[in-house]
Amino acid sequence: MREGDCQLLRKWLLLIPLLLLMAGRTAVSDTATARPWPDLDAPRVPGEVLVKFTGRETGYGLQSSLARLERERLLVTLGAEAIDDVPALGIERWRLPDDHLDRAIRVLLASPAVAWAEPNYTLSLTLDTAQDSPLAVSPNLTPNDPNYLSYTQYYLKRLGVEDAWDITVGSQEIVVAIIDTGIACDHEDLVGHCWRNEDEIPNNGVDDDGNGYVDDVGGWNFYLDGPDTSDVHYHGTHVAGIVAATLNNGVGIVGIAPGVTLMPLGIFSPRGVGTYYDLIRAILYATDNGARVINMSLGATTYSRGEAEAVAYAARHGVTLVAAAGNQSSDRLFYPAAHPEVIGVSATDVNDNRASFSNHGDYVSVAAPGVSILSTIPGNGYGILSGTSMASPHVAGLAALLLSRNPNLTPSEVRFLIESYAEDRVGPSSIDTPGWDPYYGAGRIHVGRAVAAVTPGVPQPSRPTGEAPAFIWPETCVDVLTNGGFEDGLLGWTGDGDVVNAPTYEGARALRLPSEREARVAQSFLIPDDALQATFSAAVRIETADAGEGTSPVERFDDWLRVWLVAQDAPERRVLLLYAGNTSDSVRYGLAWDEVLAVLPAGSLPVRGGEVSLVFETGSDQDGQKTTFTVDAVRLCLVRSRVRYILGYMP
Repeated sequence: MREGDCQLLRKWLLLIPLLLLMAGRTAVSDTATARPWPDLDAPRVPGEVLVKFTGRETGYGLQSSLARLERERLLVTLGAEAIDDVPALGIERWRLPDDHLDRAIRVLLASPAVAWAEPNYTLSLTLDTAQDSPLAVSPNLTPNDPNYLSYTQYYLKRLGVEDAWDITVGSQEIVVAIIDTGIACDHEDLVGHCWRNEDEIPNNGVDDDGNGYVDDVGGWNFYLDGPDTSDVHYHGTHVAGIVAATLNNGVGIVGIAPGVTLMPLGIFSPRGVGTYYDLIRAILYATDNGARVINMSLGATTYSRGEAEAVAYAARHGVTLVAAAGNQSSDRLFYPAAHPEVIGVSATDVNDNRASFSNHGDYVSVAAPGVSILSTIPGNGYGILSGTSMASPHVAGLAALLLSRNPNLTPSEVRFLIESYAEDRVGPSSIDTPGWDPYYGAGRIHVGRAVAAVTPGVPQPSRPTGEAPAFIWPETCVDVLTNGGFEDGLLGWTGDGDVVNAPTYEGARALRLPSEREARVAQSFLIPDDALQATFSAAVRIETADAGEGTSPVERFDDWLRVWLVAQDAPERRVLLLYAGNTSDSVRYGLAWDEVLAVLPAGSLPVRGGEVSLVFETGSDQDGQKTTFTVDAVRLCLVRSRVRYILGYMP
């Protein structure tokens, strides 16, 4: 493909977490499409939707008269009101007169001017409330950071922080944004650490710096929609202390990076509930106002296109994003930690055992202490909390130290250093898994080794741009299919599809499946009994003259494509990898190819120690309006226990 085409493709690239399956499940209840249908059952703000309009290259850019007319038509049709927007991402927040989201989403997605629409989801703090008392205030303090000597050292020493502090304690020029419940910046251990917007004159009611926020001298509270960033809870102050509590001030504790600056950004209510829309705005505010690191001790299991675009925006602008892996003791994807641009952090205890509450899975990058962590709370107090909320700021603090040592580091270089110098094979559950594993990621962070590895002013090694993330394509994942095998025609496949020379996503040939009649193409292979994971990806192109919705109560689309993994000896044991159809984004809507992805842990495979078939099938309502599905870049790989290569069944 030409570079321009690649850039357009990347702009529209959709990485769909199709299977959010816990270990032990053998079936999937959720499906996804090339244009994902939002989760209307997820926690959300009643009667609110986020709407993203398409770009100018489609003819429906927001500046065009056609787009303005279509936008007004949609507002009138739905009786909606546009109440806010994020211009940098082209996202608007609409309020509906009722809570009939299903109808609203269908109307919006049927419009060629709308790229996507979704509810304004809500998210929560990643605090494990069953572990410790949030207000367990420490004893009376004595000089010289007494709780570092008596308590905090037991996990900080394990991380090698004192060796790191011999090199740097952090630079005030490095700003760490804490997107949370606010920060008690007057706390005795945080005084002087909070960011000041020097271009804004306080309390004059004027947006002096023209950034869209009035009197934002010390950050912004997006929940309150105002400049008061004091802590409405206690969570944000606790997180802030882990990052940057003052060193050698004779009180309290010490943070990982005691010399850096903290940017308070509030998005939560006093009950600890926030919205995706406020998170999106906070990420953009932090990025546009100079933050180099963003910590997000928060999240939910709901995938959001808006959130994904916000983290991608921050990463493109040189911001390192760190987020908690979640506290459900689950391997279900948890966002924003599971976005590929974000460093997802699981939790360990003081003995480097994994915390029982900590999530795990393919998106975990590293682990950090998260059990019974002492840190600051409002009112000059100190409290003990547990959760991946506490693990994430340890990593954010390490990222800030690395940037203090070399401000020219890119986010991928920061990630590379954190992962490369993590302490591997810690804790009993990873004894047999040297290298990456789903509980510790690359290992428990080691601050001293990572900081010592940084040379000021010298570029650091990083994962090459465009390379698949290591957590999706681990070194031990061996391909069963590469580019579908279509370069050799339908060799190895059975069925009645066609191999065509154009259009293709990569290589010279792709598989075309008609929908004017039922079609089925399949290939079989062995899944060994010690398989740990299967990973599937493909590129899908939909060309349709029938942009309608399914009329059958059992079909979402009139014309559809399904991809299955089916056990040959037990056809009822099957996993749906993709369900796409004629209401999905198509070429005439400006989206030529979508990339789709599914990751199946061992418990989600239809069979182990037996034959399976990878099946592509299409169907049609036969209304004469043709839809064509083209599939390319089909990749399927398997990971086996303690085996780095697979013999005997590879094509």
